[in-house]
Amino acid sequence: MKIKSSSKFPPFYQPFLMMLFAVCLLSGGLAAQSLIAVDASVDKSVITIGDRINYTLKINRNKDLQVHDPGKGTNLGMFEIKDYRVLDPVAEGDRIIEQYEYTISVYDTGRFVIPPFPVAFLTGDSANPHQLIMSDPLEIFVESIVNDENAEIQDIRGPLEIPADY
Repeated sequence: MKIKSSSKFPPFYQPFLMMLFAVCLLSGGLAAQSLIAVDASVDKSVITIGDRINYTLKINRNKDLQVHDPGKGTNLGMFEIKDYRVLDPVAEGDRIIEQYEYTISVYDTGRFVIPPFPVAFLTGDSANPHQLIMSDPLEIFVESIVNDENAEIQDIRGPLEIPADY
């Protein structure tokens, strides 16, 4: 018994058509992304308790877009913000690159995730509401400074008394 395909195209064309469809979808997504792109990065992904990490948020946008300053009071999950710095915007043709740097730290061990960072922007047409674009989440692994599992952490010694010499 021979099974006939219900497709109008020969079977060897089907993978080609599926790839063409995927490329069309991706190119449409890239056109929408060309207005603004957000990139988040860290200088270290494995640290020990209390180490400081430099978290950088880079916004590459069309010069016609208005971006709201993410601010220093943002939610970075379990991480504590130690310092915050805004670099001057850099113009490259019809693009503007804005960069925000956070120095962060955490005081627990394990796997932590810096959540996606939301950036609100407004197109040149003020009739449109604000739109959001999110950065990718980032994983940070925090290790203990004690390497031996059976090691006992001892308390700090009290102050020594200075003998009185009359």
